[in-house]
Amino acid sequence: MNEHIVIGAGIAGLTIAKRLNCPIIEKSRGVGGRMATRRIDEQKFDHGNPCWPDSMRTQELHRGCHVPGGMTSLPKKIAKGIDIILETRVLKLHQQKDHWLLETDKGDYTANKVILTAPLPQALGLLDESKISYDPQWKLSYHKSIVGLYRMPVSAGAQDILREHQIYFMKNRGLCEDGLSFYLSAALSEEWFELTDAEILERTTRLLWTILPERLLYHAEIKKWRYSTPETSHNTPFLKPALGLILCGDGFLYPGIEGSLASAESVLRDLLK
Repeated sequence: MNEHIVIGAGIAGLTIAKRLNCPIIEKSRGVGGRMATRRIDEQKFDHGNPCWPDSMRTQELHRGCHVPGGMTSLPKKIAKGIDIILETRVLKLHQQKDHWLLETDKGDYTANKVILTAPLPQALGLLDESKISYDPQWKLSYHKSIVGLYRMPVSAGAQDILREHQIYFMKNRGLCEDGLSFYLSAALSEEWFELTDAEILERTTRLLWTILPERLLYHAEIKKWRYSTPETSHNTPFLKPALGLILCGDGFLYPGIEGSLASAESVLRDLLK
C-alpha cells in the first residue's frame, strides 16, 4: 500500500512526487508533459511551452531552457530517483473504505491518497469514468496549440512579419542552429487542429514561403497539443472531489508553468502540514 500516488509526470506531478517520495503513473513514454523536446536526425527542437514566466519560482526553469538537452532536461533531472510507471493509463479510480484502488491498463495500484495532475479536462474525464461526482463549475476550457518544427533559414525582420499572420517562432539555440519552432496562434490552432499533419504542413509552408525570401526547407513536421494552456484558471490552488483525492496542476491560480508550480507547492503544504 502506497501512502501517496501521483497521476501525471508533468512539472506539477514531478515536483510533488519528488518531495513525497512516492510513485507516479504516466500514460506517455516520457516525463515532462508540455516541457517537451523532440529529436530529429540528431538535432533537437523545443516544442512544448513557447514562453517562460519571469519569477523567482521559475528561475530554475529559465536555467534549464535552451541547454544541450532542451527544456525537457529539467523534468528529466527532477525525475531521477522517482518511481515512474510509464506508458500506463489509469482507467478508473475506486474509493475503498480507507484507501483508493487505481485500475490501469496494466494492473491495479493502491494508495491512501491520490494526486491527479493531468490537464483538468482529462482529470474530470477520469472522474466521470469513475462515477465520482464534482461541481460542473470546475470545468475549464483549454487552448489548442499547433507547433511546426522546421529547419530553414529565416531572414532578419521575419519575426515581426510572421506575427502579423498569427505565427510566432522560437529559435532552438544550443539545440539546432537552423531549427525553428513555429507556434500558431490559439485562433489558428483551433481552426486547423482537426486537419491532418500533412494538410497543416502544406498550409503553413505555403504561408511561410509568401513571407520569407529563401525557399530552403531542410525538414518540417507538426506537433499538436490538445490541452496547451487553460483559457482561465481556478482561483483556488487545488480541488478535492473526495476524501484522499486531489486535483491540481496548470488549471489553478495562473495558466502554464507558473500555475503548475504554485499549485504543486500548495498541495505539498496541505499534505505535509
